[in-house]
Amino acid sequence: MTQVINDEDRTRQLVSISGYDGRASTLCEEHESVTATRIQDDEDYPNGNVSADAEVRGREAPTPALPAYEKLAQRNPKPTEHLSITLGPPMIILFDIVVPCIIYYVWYDIHRSQWEDDCRTYTARRATCPIEKPEFDDHILGYAVASFGIGELYILIARVARLLRYRDQCAPLLSRSKWELDATSWVYGVAMIMALIPFVVGSTKEIPRLYLYSPGFLMAFLGIIMLVTLIPIKIPIGINSHPRGTRMRPFIYYAAEDFIAVDGLQDREFRPQLHVSLKIAKFPDVVTMIYNFKAEI
Repeated sequence: MTQVINDEDRTRQLVSISGYDGRASTLCEEHESVTATRIQDDEDYPNGNVSADAEVRGREAPTPALPAYEKLAQRNPKPTEHLSITLGPPMIILFDIVVPCIIYYVWYDIHRSQWEDDCRTYTARRATCPIEKPEFDDHILGYAVASFGIGELYILIARVARLLRYRDQCAPLLSRSKWELDATSWVYGVAMIMALIPFVVGSTKEIPRLYLYSPGFLMAFLGIIMLVTLIPIKIPIGINSHPRGTRMRPFIYYAAEDFIAVDGLQDREFRPQLHVSLKIAKFPDVVTMIYNFKAEI
């Protein structure tokens, strides 16, 4: 049977063949290009693992350098820059430890010698001395405890004087007046007043033993403040460099900020640095842990 092919069908077949030949030629060209590339790679890297290792190394990102941590204490002041502040720790040691011991034990040694002389006649007969052995009297404990407060009073006066005189250098960031001082100064002042309560009552009622409670009253007040500041409430007033409405921080934070900025002579620049360093710290602060504990409950 003879198949009749007209001109139109022949034209379609030619177009189809030419299109196929074009695609085939394109595929051949791509195959030859890929083959040539592989041959070139084999010539450059005889070992195929070397090319793979180089590719892996190229994909690896460079290891970033560790960040350089900035010191909190930027200043290196001389001890003579603010001599009154520098003398604070020696004054504390002198009047809180050395002077009270000297006052009491000098008095005790003198009165014990007198007591031994008075009781010599009884001890010679091996009898019990009816004279009471001296331990303290109505005045000696007051003198010893009074010297105990001189060191704290000196520190308070020295740091208040520096805050008033150099307000622009060491005052809190939110300070609007030099009379605002800082939180530590006010807490320190109230603690000194608390220590005076047993001292005044003991002098009025003539209870010498009550003098010994003055340091205890001072430390008890500071302990209560520390416990209260652990409650993560929003503060109704601004404290140091923290505005009203922010979470209350532990007392140790405010004390560290004030003591290092004022007494440590690191000045005002230290206050924001301390705040930023706690923000970027990897460990949570006490307030955050309390909030998490309350959330779990």
